[in-house]
Amino acid sequence: MIIYLILLPYQLTQANWNIQIQYSTLCTCKQINQPYLCSSSQFCQLDLDFECTEVLNYNCSYFNEQTVLYLCSQLDRCFLKDDKCVELNNCTELTGLTDQECYQKSNRCGTSLNNVCQLTQCKSYLNENDCNKSLFNIRFDNVGYGNVCYWNNLIQQCENLLCENVSVDQCQQYTNLCQIVNNLCTWATCPNSSIENCNFVWEGSQRNAIQPCVLINGICQNANGPQDLNAKDCTQNTLYTYIYTSENNCQSCQYSNQLYMQILLFIILLYY
Repeated sequence: MIIYLILLPYQLTQANWNIQIQYSTLCTCKQINQPYLCSSSQFCQLDLDFECTEVLNYNCSYFNEQTVLYLCSQLDRCFLKDDKCVELNNCTELTGLTDQECYQKSNRCGTSLNNVCQLTQCKSYLNENDCNKSLFNIRFDNVGYGNVCYWNNLIQQCENLLCENVSVDQCQQYTNLCQIVNNLCTWATCPNSSIENCNFVWEGSQRNAIQPCVLINGICQNANGPQDLNAKDCTQNTLYTYIYTSENNCQSCQYSNQLYMQILLFIILLYY
Protein backbone atom coordinates (compact mmCIF):
# COMPACT_ATOMS: atom_id res chain seq x y z
CA MET A 1 0.00 0.00 0.00
CA ILE A 2 2.89 2.36 0.66
CA ILE A 3 3.94 1.89 -2.96
CA TYR A 4 0.65 3.35 -4.14
CA LEU A 5 1.01 6.30 -1.79
CA ILE A 6 4.44 7.06 -3.24
CA LEU A 7 3.50 6.64 -6.90
CA LEU A 8 0.21 8.50 -6.89
CA PRO A 9 1.57 12.04 -6.36
CA TYR A 10 4.18 11.40 -9.05
CA GLN A 11 1.50 10.35 -11.54
CA LEU A 12 -0.68 13.32 -10.71
CA THR A 13 2.03 15.82 -11.47
CA GLN A 14 2.89 14.49 -14.91
CA ALA A 15 1.84 16.72 -17.79
CA ASN A 16 2.33 16.51 -21.53
CA TRP A 17 3.69 19.91 -22.46
CA ASN A 18 3.58 19.20 -26.20
CA ILE A 19 0.18 20.83 -26.35
CA GLN A 20 -1.95 19.25 -29.04
CA ILE A 21 -4.76 21.68 -29.75
CA GLN A 22 -8.22 20.17 -30.18
CA TYR A 23 -11.65 21.56 -29.50
CA SER A 24 -12.22 18.94 -26.80
CA THR A 25 -9.15 20.06 -24.82
CA LEU A 26 -10.07 23.74 -24.55
CA CYS A 27 -11.09 25.13 -21.18
CA THR A 28 -14.82 25.26 -20.64
CA CYS A 29 -16.36 28.67 -20.08
CA LYS A 30 -17.18 27.71 -16.48
CA GLN A 31 -13.49 27.19 -15.80
CA ILE A 32 -12.60 30.73 -16.92
CA ASN A 33 -13.21 33.12 -14.04
CA GLN A 34 -11.28 36.16 -15.27
CA PRO A 35 -13.62 38.51 -17.19
CA TYR A 36 -10.98 39.67 -19.67
CA LEU A 37 -10.09 36.07 -20.56
CA CYS A 38 -13.75 35.20 -20.98
CA SER A 39 -14.34 38.16 -23.30
CA SER A 40 -11.23 37.30 -25.35
CA SER A 41 -12.38 33.73 -26.02
CA GLN A 42 -14.38 33.19 -29.19
CA PHE A 43 -16.36 30.47 -27.44
CA CYS A 44 -17.33 32.37 -24.30
CA GLN A 45 -19.08 35.55 -23.24
CA LEU A 46 -20.04 37.34 -20.03
CA ASP A 47 -23.73 37.14 -19.20
CA LEU A 48 -25.78 39.73 -17.33
CA ASP A 49 -24.53 38.35 -14.00
CA PHE A 50 -20.92 38.60 -15.25
CA GLU A 51 -20.66 34.82 -15.33
CA CYS A 52 -18.64 33.27 -18.14
CA THR A 53 -21.00 31.29 -20.38
CA GLU A 54 -20.88 29.67 -23.80
CA VAL A 55 -21.58 31.57 -26.99
CA LEU A 56 -24.53 29.55 -28.20
CA ASN A 57 -23.88 29.77 -31.90
CA TYR A 58 -20.61 27.88 -31.43
CA ASN A 59 -22.60 24.77 -30.53
CA CYS A 60 -23.94 22.53 -33.28
CA SER A 61 -27.26 22.22 -31.43
CA TYR A 62 -27.76 25.98 -31.80
CA PHE A 63 -28.70 25.49 -35.45
CA ASN A 64 -31.43 23.03 -34.47
CA GLU A 65 -32.93 25.31 -31.83
CA GLN A 66 -32.90 28.38 -34.07
CA THR A 67 -34.24 26.45 -37.09
CA VAL A 68 -31.37 27.60 -39.30
CA LEU A 69 -30.17 24.17 -40.38
CA TYR A 70 -29.01 25.55 -43.72
CA LEU A 71 -26.17 27.26 -41.80
CA CYS A 72 -25.06 24.09 -40.02
CA SER A 73 -22.08 23.30 -42.25
CA GLN A 74 -20.78 26.86 -41.90
CA LEU A 75 -19.29 25.80 -38.58
CA ASP A 76 -16.64 23.31 -39.61
CA ARG A 77 -17.11 20.92 -36.74
CA CYS A 78 -20.84 20.46 -37.53
CA PHE A 79 -22.73 18.57 -40.22
CA LEU A 80 -26.29 17.56 -41.04
CA LYS A 81 -27.31 14.05 -40.06
CA ASP A 82 -30.92 12.87 -40.15
CA ASP A 83 -32.08 16.50 -40.33
CA LYS A 84 -30.14 17.40 -37.19
CA CYS A 85 -27.01 19.49 -36.84
CA VAL A 86 -24.50 17.34 -34.94
CA GLU A 87 -20.82 17.28 -34.07
CA LEU A 88 -18.48 16.10 -36.82
CA ASN A 89 -15.79 13.89 -35.31
CA ASN A 90 -14.18 12.59 -38.48
CA CYS A 91 -14.47 13.51 -42.15
CA THR A 92 -14.97 9.86 -43.07
CA GLU A 93 -18.49 10.14 -41.63
CA LEU A 94 -19.33 11.99 -44.86
CA THR A 95 -19.55 10.69 -48.41
CA GLY A 96 -19.11 12.50 -51.70
CA LEU A 97 -18.14 11.54 -55.23
CA THR A 98 -16.37 14.85 -55.85
CA ASP A 99 -14.43 17.41 -53.85
CA GLN A 100 -17.31 19.83 -54.36
CA GLU A 101 -19.87 17.43 -52.88
CA CYS A 102 -17.71 16.96 -49.78
CA TYR A 103 -16.98 20.67 -49.47
CA GLN A 104 -20.70 21.48 -49.52
CA LYS A 105 -21.21 19.17 -46.57
CA SER A 106 -18.25 20.54 -44.60
CA ASN A 107 -15.59 23.10 -45.49
CA ARG A 108 -13.21 21.02 -43.41
CA CYS A 109 -13.79 17.85 -45.42
CA GLY A 110 -13.56 19.10 -48.99
CA THR A 111 -11.49 16.33 -50.56
CA SER A 112 -13.07 13.14 -51.94
CA LEU A 113 -11.29 9.79 -52.09
CA ASN A 114 -13.20 6.70 -53.23
CA ASN A 115 -16.52 8.38 -52.43
CA VAL A 116 -15.39 9.07 -48.85
CA CYS A 117 -14.69 12.62 -47.68
CA GLN A 118 -11.25 13.50 -46.31
CA LEU A 119 -9.69 16.55 -44.69
CA THR A 120 -9.57 19.31 -47.26
CA GLN A 121 -6.28 19.29 -49.14
CA CYS A 122 -4.91 22.61 -50.32
CA LYS A 123 -5.14 21.58 -53.97
CA SER A 124 -8.90 21.21 -53.54
CA TYR A 125 -9.33 24.98 -53.15
CA LEU A 126 -9.82 26.37 -56.63
CA ASN A 127 -9.79 30.09 -55.90
CA GLU A 128 -7.82 32.52 -53.77
CA ASN A 129 -10.70 33.36 -51.41
CA ASP A 130 -11.40 29.75 -50.36
CA CYS A 131 -7.68 29.02 -50.15
CA ASN A 132 -7.01 31.92 -47.81
CA LYS A 133 -9.97 31.01 -45.61
CA SER A 134 -8.28 27.68 -44.89
CA LEU A 135 -6.18 29.63 -42.41
CA PHE A 136 -9.11 29.17 -40.04
CA ASN A 137 -8.45 25.42 -40.05
CA ILE A 138 -6.16 26.04 -37.10
CA ARG A 139 -8.28 28.68 -35.46
CA PHE A 140 -11.11 28.21 -32.99
CA ASP A 141 -13.75 27.11 -35.50
CA ASN A 142 -11.77 24.02 -36.36
CA VAL A 143 -8.89 23.56 -33.99
CA GLY A 144 -6.12 21.18 -34.91
CA TYR A 145 -7.44 19.83 -38.20
CA GLY A 146 -6.36 20.04 -41.81
CA ASN A 147 -3.60 21.76 -43.70
CA VAL A 148 -2.68 25.40 -43.62
CA CYS A 149 -2.75 26.70 -47.17
CA TYR A 150 -1.68 29.79 -49.05
CA TRP A 151 -2.39 31.15 -52.51
CA ASN A 152 0.64 31.06 -54.78
CA ASN A 153 0.23 34.13 -56.98
CA LEU A 154 2.92 32.97 -59.40
CA ILE A 155 1.14 29.83 -60.50
CA GLN A 156 -2.38 30.81 -59.36
CA GLN A 157 -2.82 27.70 -57.24
CA CYS A 158 -3.50 26.84 -53.62
CA GLU A 159 -0.58 25.05 -51.95
CA ASN A 160 0.50 23.81 -48.54
CA LEU A 161 1.90 26.69 -46.54
CA LEU A 162 5.68 26.93 -46.47
CA CYS A 163 6.68 30.19 -44.87
CA GLU A 164 9.85 30.40 -46.95
CA ASN A 165 7.70 30.46 -50.11
CA VAL A 166 5.51 33.30 -48.88
CA SER A 167 6.22 36.92 -49.70
CA VAL A 168 7.04 39.35 -46.91
CA ASP A 169 3.68 41.07 -47.47
CA GLN A 170 1.77 37.78 -47.19
CA CYS A 171 3.87 36.63 -44.25
CA GLN A 172 2.31 39.11 -41.86
CA GLN A 173 -1.15 37.55 -42.11
CA TYR A 174 0.03 34.19 -40.73
CA THR A 175 0.24 35.25 -37.08
CA ASN A 176 1.97 32.72 -34.80
CA LEU A 177 2.83 30.64 -37.89
CA CYS A 178 5.30 32.68 -39.88
CA GLN A 179 7.62 35.54 -38.99
CA ILE A 180 9.79 38.00 -40.89
CA VAL A 181 13.45 37.47 -39.97
CA ASN A 182 16.21 39.33 -41.85
CA ASN A 183 13.62 40.44 -44.42
CA LEU A 184 12.65 36.83 -45.17
CA CYS A 185 9.53 34.89 -44.20
CA THR A 186 10.28 31.88 -41.98
CA TRP A 187 8.47 29.57 -39.55
CA ALA A 188 7.65 31.29 -36.28
CA THR A 189 9.67 30.54 -33.14
CA CYS A 190 9.50 31.98 -29.65
CA PRO A 191 13.07 33.39 -29.73
CA ASN A 192 12.23 35.27 -32.93
CA SER A 193 8.98 36.66 -31.53
CA SER A 194 8.71 40.28 -30.48
CA ILE A 195 7.87 41.31 -26.93
CA GLU A 196 4.35 42.23 -28.08
CA ASN A 197 3.76 38.83 -29.73
CA CYS A 198 5.46 36.61 -27.15
CA ASN A 199 2.59 34.18 -26.54
CA PHE A 200 2.81 30.93 -28.55
CA VAL A 201 3.82 29.54 -31.96
CA TRP A 202 2.21 26.76 -33.97
CA GLU A 203 4.17 23.54 -34.47
CA GLY A 204 3.72 20.04 -35.89
CA SER A 205 3.52 18.77 -39.46
CA GLN A 206 0.03 20.21 -39.77
CA ARG A 207 0.65 23.00 -37.27
CA ASN A 208 -1.86 21.41 -34.86
CA ALA A 209 0.27 21.80 -31.73
CA ILE A 210 1.66 24.87 -30.02
CA GLN A 211 4.84 25.83 -28.21
CA PRO A 212 3.98 28.34 -25.47
CA CYS A 213 6.39 31.25 -25.12
CA VAL A 214 7.47 33.19 -22.04
CA LEU A 215 9.10 36.58 -21.62
CA ILE A 216 12.25 36.43 -19.47
CA ASN A 217 14.36 39.54 -18.90
CA GLY A 218 12.79 41.17 -21.93
CA ILE A 219 13.61 38.21 -24.23
CA CYS A 220 11.00 35.83 -25.66
CA GLN A 221 11.87 32.18 -25.03
CA ASN A 222 10.29 28.72 -25.14
CA ALA A 223 8.34 27.93 -22.00
CA ASN A 224 9.59 24.59 -20.66
CA GLY A 225 6.38 23.80 -18.81
CA PRO A 226 3.33 25.32 -17.13
CA GLN A 227 5.45 26.28 -14.13
CA ASP A 228 7.07 28.96 -16.33
CA LEU A 229 3.78 30.79 -16.87
CA ASN A 230 2.20 33.24 -14.46
CA ALA A 231 -1.42 34.23 -13.93
CA LYS A 232 -1.29 36.71 -16.81
CA ASP A 233 0.18 34.29 -19.37
CA CYS A 234 -1.14 30.88 -18.35
CA THR A 235 -4.38 30.77 -20.33
CA GLN A 236 -3.55 32.97 -23.30
CA ASN A 237 -0.11 31.48 -23.97
CA THR A 238 -1.55 27.96 -23.96
CA LEU A 239 -4.43 28.93 -26.25
CA TYR A 240 -7.09 28.35 -23.58
CA THR A 241 -5.99 24.84 -22.62
CA TYR A 242 -4.54 25.77 -19.19
CA ILE A 243 -5.87 27.90 -16.33
CA TYR A 244 -4.25 29.57 -13.34
CA THR A 245 -5.64 28.20 -10.09
CA SER A 246 -6.20 29.67 -6.66
CA GLU A 247 -3.18 27.60 -5.56
CA ASN A 248 -1.03 29.74 -7.90
CA ASN A 249 -0.46 26.93 -10.38
CA CYS A 250 -0.86 26.91 -14.15
CA GLN A 251 -2.55 23.60 -14.84
CA SER A 252 -4.35 21.84 -17.67
CA CYS A 253 -8.09 22.35 -17.88
CA GLN A 254 -8.31 18.55 -18.13
CA TYR A 255 -6.41 18.14 -14.86
CA SER A 256 -9.49 18.01 -12.63
CA ASN A 257 -10.89 15.04 -14.59
CA GLN A 258 -7.54 13.24 -14.48
CA LEU A 259 -7.27 13.90 -10.76
CA TYR A 260 -10.71 12.44 -10.16
CA MET A 261 -9.83 9.26 -12.07
CA GLN A 262 -6.52 8.86 -10.22
CA ILE A 263 -8.22 9.23 -6.83
CA LEU A 264 -10.94 6.77 -7.87
CA LEU A 265 -8.28 4.28 -8.95
CA PHE A 266 -6.46 4.71 -5.66
CA ILE A 267 -9.65 4.03 -3.69
CA ILE A 268 -10.31 0.88 -5.74
CA LEU A 269 -6.75 -0.34 -5.12
CA LEU A 270 -7.05 0.51 -1.44
CA TYR A 271 -10.04 -1.72 -0.92
CA TYR A 272 -9.06 -4.44 -3.38
